[in-house]
Amino acid sequence: MKKYMIYVEGFHDLGVIGKCFENMGCQKIEEKKDLSQIFSKLLPVEYPFSPTGKMDRIADIPDFYKFNGNEISLKSANKESKIYSKIYEDLERVMSRKEISEIESILVIIDADGENADEKIGEFNKRYGKSRKNFEIDENVIIYKEIEIPLKFYVFPDNLNGGVLEDIILECIPESLIETTVDYIEEIEKKSEKAQNILNRGYSNRKKAIISCLGNVKISPSSSGTVYLRESDWIEKNISNNPKLLKLLSFLNTHLQ
Repeated sequence: MKKYMIYVEGFHDLGVIGKCFENMGCQKIEEKKDLSQIFSKLLPVEYPFSPTGKMDRIADIPDFYKFNGNEISLKSANKESKIYSKIYEDLERVMSRKEISEIESILVIIDADGENADEKIGEFNKRYGKSRKNFEIDENVIIYKEIEIPLKFYVFPDNLNGGVLEDIILECIPESLIETTVDYIEEIEKKSEKAQNILNRGYSNRKKAIISCLGNVKISPSSSGTVYLRESDWIEKNISNNPKLLKLLSFLNTHLQ
């Protein structure tokens, strides 16, 4: 059984990739007894979850899937700057050289933001790919305990141009709903300087606000991005005709065989 580890930036990523996995016929693993010994080590075993003892850290519990007899872990780092740290922590949990050698590859999925895909990958590795004990990045390989693990990147929105995952999600939502939500957000901006600052900070905050408003009102009130994206039909209705989603599906099918 091949084992793949996927790391993403946030909860919208989990929701969209979860929908892609449904389309591909992946089976979600719901019970610990169905996990391999290696991947069961990725579950937290004590509280606090933080190695430093901080009690406010959210539990790092991946989603697990089976696909064509192989096993996949899918984890959100909750920020692109934390992705390599999460990979390192997880490899430390797995520990033994024999177990590490069973990992077929590690996939990292990030947003291009204002750069193209190649520029983003280069900048990402330059900023966050520092060497750690038994761990270093060498182009398309992670070297851990002298074992080479292939490293594959996918960069939203289309593994080519600048943009973010939210660009894809917005393409899947009816335009009339987007227009109404934009009007609502603009009214809030007029009345709140804090809202203006938040919405205008970062590359995708405004797009995330539009999707979050719609997700919590139309799909599942008071829910996370993962939940409302999985419960909506936005992605599944467009997955067979949206070029960006088809490109993502092709990447996942190619690299999870």
